[in-house]
Amino acid sequence: MTKKSVFGERLQAALQAHGFSRAQFAAEMDMNLSLLYKYLRGDCLPSLPTANAIADKLDCSLDWLCGQSDENKARTANVPFNSRFCELLTKRHVTRYRLIKDTGLSKQSVDGWYHGTRNPSFMHLQVLAKYFSCTVDYLAGREN
Repeated sequence: MTKKSVFGERLQAALQAHGFSRAQFAAEMDMNLSLLYKYLRGDCLPSLPTANAIADKLDCSLDWLCGQSDENKARTANVPFNSRFCELLTKRHVTRYRLIKDTGLSKQSVDGWYHGTRNPSFMHLQVLAKYFSCTVDYLAGREN
């Protein structure tokens, strides 16, 4: 099972648990219904801001949504991604160059995350969480 399909399955389960129809959820999230269907089918993953908004609306964790955890606890901390990213680089004594070499991530992406001009895709967020041995929620600034 791919990360995309896990996300779609978990998203569907959360929608049902909260009693949302797909159309109602898309409308409340100001999201195109066709995009929601793409998430549910596993055709694509949301951006970090969209994933955070979905998790907030459905009162669940990003780790649960992406299948990193079977425990579904909502997270509420609000630390900007680039702050947490820089903190982890410093704590783990990892240079951006080393991160790029170890993960195959692009220099442009890593530099953008470092300087706070970009957010990672949900897929990249999962790669980074695995690399730093932390939860997706911690990396996304949703838990302390």
